Amino acid sequence: MVQKGKYLMGFNCIFHEFRTLEDNLGLFNLKIKGVNVWDLVRFQVFEKIIREKGVFESRPVKVVKHEHGKSPKEKIRPIEWLLKSPIFQGRKDFYFFSAASSFRRNGGDNKAWDIYFDHLIDSIGPESCLLIESLDTADSNPHTKNVMYTNLLDGVIRRFGCSLFRVKFSDFEVELLDGIDAEIQKMFCVRANFPSMVSSAISYHLTNLFFYKKLLLIKSPKAVFLISSYGREYLIDACRQLSIPVIEIQHGVISPFHLGYSYPEGGKKVLFPDYFLTMGKYWEKSIRFPIDDVNIITLGAPYISSEMHGVRKGKKNILFVSQWSVGTKLSLFAMELSLRLGKEYNLYYKLHPCEYDTWRDRYPYLEQANINVVQNDDVSLSELFSECAFQVGVYSTAVFQGIAMGCKTYLVNLPGVEHMNDLVKIGIVKLVDHPSQVDFDAEFNNGVGSDYFFAESWGLNMANFIRRLGLNN
Repeated sequence: MVQKGKYLMGFNCIFHEFRTLEDNLGLFNLKIKGVNVWDLVRFQVFEKIIREKGVFESRPVKVVKHEHGKSPKEKIRPIEWLLKSPIFQGRKDFYFFSAASSFRRNGGDNKAWDIYFDHLIDSIGPESCLLIESLDTADSNPHTKNVMYTNLLDGVIRRFGCSLFRVKFSDFEVELLDGIDAEIQKMFCVRANFPSMVSSAISYHLTNLFFYKKLLLIKSPKAVFLISSYGREYLIDACRQLSIPVIEIQHGVISPFHLGYSYPEGGKKVLFPDYFLTMGKYWEKSIRFPIDDVNIITLGAPYISSEMHGVRKGKKNILFVSQWSVGTKLSLFAMELSLRLGKEYNLYYKLHPCEYDTWRDRYPYLEQANINVVQNDDVSLSELFSECAFQVGVYSTAVFQGIAMGCKTYLVNLPGVEHMNDLVKIGIVKLVDHPSQVDFDAEFNNGVGSDYFFAESWGLNMANFIRRLGLNN
């Protein structure tokens, strides 16, 4: 029996006990008010447990600078909400639902690009596509001009949704949910407030389903594309009821430890996209998806492929790929390695975009170390990878990009590195616990080509997929 004090359960242990819990309690079959509850809250419950156990650090909060009075952009924001709301948007064949994690980078046209969708929109034809996002995360100079903001619709949902779909449990349902809550607390020493979580999730789902189904019924797109489908089950439900195919584009690392995508034998998720387009063959074999294999299709990674260019490795250059979830421990590892190496090597520490505003408070020691902190997107990741012979990270997609660009890779044994188990097993990367274990003369398995992770010819793959669905008419 594992010790279950607040900080003693590691990521791997929590994951396997969580899997045991959901099997023993039959949570994949839990249905309340006609809704497959575990579809909605599985990822959320696991994240809450991980957070409460202190496995990962909290996500940095973006610093918002307040100025006296409203800026011109803030003054016209309500007008933008209205003019680019569903009311004034015409019909388009393909809807692309973006997300706050769609970090934008300046493209060759000096515009801001949605890194997951803009290349695909260009390949299909911008005139037939609509990018859907929140104005709060949008850029003032986007590459794609056909944009719909959801702020007005989301405001209506927040204002009237709770009164439309109040959830009241029966005595049996209360007893059932309380029992599950007690089992979670018993196993993890975490109070999940499962009944409240389920109530909120069902209300949120039914409310959004009601409004988005009406939107899609009126606009009748041929297909809907999205990223991060977990949390958007209402959109999948609405599309399914209207026979609109839903396609998810892979946006990050997926592995057996990612509960948004990985499902066990016998486990199922009803509200999962109809098709899942991967970055490359590697990802298709890495987990058991909750859909048929024939609907898991190789696409590629347009935004990564567009950045790949000539490699000119600096043999003494080392790139750290930061992640906010393990940022403190990884940055301390970098600092100690820099002290060991002195000035013989050049260390670059590439911050995650959400760390840009807060790194001086979170990692103040980096300013004093012999480390070049990369704190913006002025230099692309591919440029950094092309100039560094080595990289150090934990489990981000960027690490795979570095491998594809020929970087010898060391993974620090921190929470989340479990996502990279396959790479460790076949010797593509080296797992290290301490800076003293970083051996720059070590041999690596270079038998896997870069296209295994990021398939080539993504444009052709996309065109073939559109034809397969009969959507090119």
